[in-house]
Amino acid sequence: MRDSLRKRRLESYTDSMNTHLRTVCIAVAVFAWLTDSASTSAADKDLREQATRLAKPFIDADYAQAMSIGLIKGDDRVIVHLGRVRGGDDAAPDDATLYEIGSVSKTFTALLLADEVTRGNLSLDTPLANLLPEDVTVPAGKERAITLADLATHTSGLVRMPTNFKPGDKLDPYADYTLDQLYEFISGTKLHSEPGKLYAYSNVGTTILGHALALHAKKDFGTLLRERILKPLKMNDTATALSEDQQKRFAEAYADGRAVKAWNLNVFDPAGGIRSNVVDMMHYVEAQLGKRQSSLDKAIELSHQHLRDIPVGGIGLGWHIARDKATRWHNGQTGGFHAYVGFHRKLDVGVIVLASSDNHQIDRLGEQLVRMLAGRDEKPIEFPKVVKVDRKVLEKYVGTFAVLPTFQLKIELAGDRLRVTPTGQATYSIYPESETRFNFRVTKATIVFEVADDGSVSKLMLLQNGLELPAVRLKVDGK
Repeated sequence: MRDSLRKRRLESYTDSMNTHLRTVCIAVAVFAWLTDSASTSAADKDLREQATRLAKPFIDADYAQAMSIGLIKGDDRVIVHLGRVRGGDDAAPDDATLYEIGSVSKTFTALLLADEVTRGNLSLDTPLANLLPEDVTVPAGKERAITLADLATHTSGLVRMPTNFKPGDKLDPYADYTLDQLYEFISGTKLHSEPGKLYAYSNVGTTILGHALALHAKKDFGTLLRERILKPLKMNDTATALSEDQQKRFAEAYADGRAVKAWNLNVFDPAGGIRSNVVDMMHYVEAQLGKRQSSLDKAIELSHQHLRDIPVGGIGLGWHIARDKATRWHNGQTGGFHAYVGFHRKLDVGVIVLASSDNHQIDRLGEQLVRMLAGRDEKPIEFPKVVKVDRKVLEKYVGTFAVLPTFQLKIELAGDRLRVTPTGQATYSIYPESETRFNFRVTKATIVFEVADDGSVSKLMLLQNGLELPAVRLKVDGK
C-alpha cells in the first residue's frame, strides 16, 4: 500500500507507456508454441462468444470500464464491445468509440521511418544528428553516432525518459513538456551504452525519432502521420488531436476504479499519443497481415524485419518479435487506457484490445485471445470477486482509523466506492469481496472491518505482507 495511485501515475512517466516489459517473457511463452501446436479444436466455435467469455471477467471485476476487441482469423472478422463508455451512463462502447493506444503509437512512428527508407529518402543508418537543428548537440558513442534504426529499436543508449521531465500537473504529466525542453535534454545528456549494442526501452528515443522525421518532411508529426499512414490505410478516425465530434466519442479515462483526466501527450505523441478505435486498428493489423494493400506494403515488410536481438526474442522497427520469429506485438498504457496488439502471419491471426483501464492485466486477455485464435481452449481468468454492498453499509465504514499514532487510514465514500488515503500517500479505491472484506488493487493488501453486534464499526484489520495490523477508529476530534 506504500505505492500510491499518485506514485503509480508519476512512475508512468518512465513506465506506463511501455508495460510490455512486464509481459515480454509471458508473450514469448504465449507465442513460442503457436506454429507447431495450433489445432483446429476451436474452429467450429463462435469467436464472438469465446471472446466475450474471456473478456467479461475484466469488466465484471472493474479492471476496465469500457473495452473494444477486434479479432482477425483468416477471412473472419469479429468485433466485441463490453462495458460502458463512461461512468453514470449505460451507453456501451461501439465501433466509433475512441481510446488512447499508448505505446502502440511507437509502431506507427517506426513505420514512418520505414516508409521514408523504402521511398529512398533516408536509410536506417542515417545519423540522428543529420535531421535535427544545428544548434542541437546529439550525444554519440565512442564507436559511432546514434542512427534512426537505433531509435526505432530502443538501442540508442538513451535513457527511458528525459532528465528534465518535471510535470506541473501530476495527473496530466506530459501536457507542459515542450520541444525546447526536449532539445535541451538531447544536448545535455550522456548515453548509458554504445549505440546499437544494448536494448533499453526508451520513450524519449521514439519521441525524438518522431520529431526528427517530421522535421525532415517539413511537417508537424500529426500531419505526417495522417498523410503517410492513416490515409493510405483508410484509418479515418485515428489522430493525435481529436475533433469536437471525436471528443464526444472518446471513452472516459479510467484508473483505479474511477474516472481520471485523459493525458495530453503533445511532444510525446510519437511515443504514445495516438487515439483510435477498433475498426481503424483492425485496418492497421490487416495491413500487417498483408490483407490490406497500400503504398505502405514495402515499408510494413521492412518494419517486420528482425534487426536487433533482445534477451527474450528480437525487435524490428517498433514491433517486438517472439522467439518463434513469426509473431509481432506491442502494448501500451497511459493514465487511463490500455491497448494490446498482436499478430501472427503464418497462422493468419490478429488481435486488438482497446480498454479504458490503466491496468496491465489487459495484456493477459490479449494473450488469451491469440491462443484462442490459434486453437487453444482458453479458460476465463478468475479475479477476486467484487460484490455489491449497500450504500448504508458502506457509510458505516467512513472515518479515520489509526494503525499507529503516526500512520492512519482515512476512509471516504465516493459514489458507491470506498476510497482510502493512508498517511502521507494518495487515495486508493478498495473493492468489496464481502460486506466486510475489501481488497486493494495497487498492492496486495486487504482491509477487514469489524462490525459489532449493534452494527457499529470501531475497528478494522489491515492485512499486508503476512501481517495483521489492527486499527482503531478515531473520533471526530481525532481522539
